[in-house]
Amino acid sequence: MPKRLLLIDPIPTHRIRLKAALRAAQYEVISVDRVACARGAAATGAVDLIILNTSGADPSQILSRLQKALGGADIPLLCRDEDSGPLRRMQALAAGASDLVATRAPITLLLARLRALLRDTEAASELERRRLAAASFGFREACAPFEAIGQIISVTLGFPDPQTHPGMCSNSHKIDCLSCDELLHDGRGVGLPDAIVLNVGRGGSELLNAVLPEIRSRSHLRQASVIVLHPPDQWDIAERALNLGAADVTEYGSTASELAHRIDTMLSRKRVSDVLRRSTEESFRLATTDTLTGLYNRRYAEVYLADALMQAAETGRGLTLLMADVDHFKAVNDTFGHAAGDAVLCEIANRLRDNLRAVDLVSRYGGEEFLIVLPDIEGEEAGLAADRLRTEISNRPIRIADGSELSGTVSIGVACSSNEPMPQCRARVPRAIAPETHGAQTTTFIQNLVNCADQALYAAKNAGRDRVSVSGVSASAA
Repeated sequence: MPKRLLLIDPIPTHRIRLKAALRAAQYEVISVDRVACARGAAATGAVDLIILNTSGADPSQILSRLQKALGGADIPLLCRDEDSGPLRRMQALAAGASDLVATRAPITLLLARLRALLRDTEAASELERRRLAAASFGFREACAPFEAIGQIISVTLGFPDPQTHPGMCSNSHKIDCLSCDELLHDGRGVGLPDAIVLNVGRGGSELLNAVLPEIRSRSHLRQASVIVLHPPDQWDIAERALNLGAADVTEYGSTASELAHRIDTMLSRKRVSDVLRRSTEESFRLATTDTLTGLYNRRYAEVYLADALMQAAETGRGLTLLMADVDHFKAVNDTFGHAAGDAVLCEIANRLRDNLRAVDLVSRYGGEEFLIVLPDIEGEEAGLAADRLRTEISNRPIRIADGSELSGTVSIGVACSSNEPMPQCRARVPRAIAPETHGAQTTTFIQNLVNCADQALYAAKNAGRDRVSVSGVSASAA
């Protein structure tokens, strides 16, 4: 659905030209000639952003009238003004505008600024939607982002210009000046930055094209917000910076208060993005992990196994599946209580996790059953790996809350992918993302492999428990 913009400009030719350009960019545009008409225009539907010509007017007064006309609605506002100097920009920002762009600036810069502002608005709206959804389920609301001291890194691209560092002194944030190489490598040990100020000096324009994408590709920098300072009226630099992902742009000669305001606003938006990212990560964690043991759950394990098998088919390497079951678990629950049973499951989960490689996966498959995936392991090595895990469980007693010690053991069934004909290699996309990608052949192969491990597990149980049984091989004694 196209974004809906409200254009307020007293000059008819401006309205006609801008409206045509915005519609060509697939925006829905409502245009009026004065602030007093804003309420009626906004009443026809939700407005995502307002473009207001403030030329010749006091920004604080005209923005105040606009807020009253809109009933105090919080809508991003982009001002256009014949005077785009530092003092005028600061007046508009202080009055509540998101930014001010010169009326003589190219339309392409205006569009780039619009896109950046709408991105920020979407993040804030999504955070509010999640907060309301959580509240409707009775969950506690997310805490407001904490406004801590920001870590700012300032970098000059090209040769420094006397005007490139306006008001970089700050009492509210920690600022470090680094070279471009220091920024992209390890940041000279200054820590993860919250914001990066890129000062485009003489000859630095072309460097910007390389540095901004590099910032987004480096793990220690990609979450930082970037503001680009550029020479006056060099709008092509500002436009490129915004299109390459910069959060904000401004010209040399900005006052200290303007730069501080922009950085504070940028960090506030970053905190919203950080909350959203953590919310997404937490949602993924809750959806894919078992709440008792902290291991991955069955849902995630099945998706992972499908993907791992496709990788094994691509590379020609093997894969082993272990199915481990806690012996006499019902007796533990019946004798010592469910709290003791939970303690046994958690301790066994920890021992399994602590004795596997980083590339291996262990999950709670259901009840007292654990599924373990071992990439690049087959044959005799698979049986040895399973027996090592079995020994780690049985060699030490498990202490429960009352101080008692229980002897816990597991039986393990082993199935190797080489015992089944591998499915034909297809594009390796997790089934949760593209269910049709793996196809019936892969699904059947997964079921067969799990069944083989399950049958081997029951063979180990029938042989006396605390055993390892490899599919097609008799169970080995402890």
